[in-house]
Amino acid sequence: MKFWLILALRSAAPVDSVEPFSRFRTDESGSTAIEYGIIFGLISGIIVALTGAFGQVLSNFFSRILG
Repeated sequence: MKFWLILALRSAAPVDSVEPFSRFRTDESGSTAIEYGIIFGLISGIIVALTGAFGQVLSNFFSRILG
């Protein structure tokens, strides 16, 4: 039984393990979408941070203006 396993493993075609990684490094098909996602995330984070920091100040300001 072990003989067949060894034979099957030895007769398998050799696999180039570096080729998929080099192909991944040169493939730029989704880079634009990822860049837009990062930009969107940064802008969203800035808006959330500014709203948290100045939310009460703006609320008080508009409360005074509107009476």
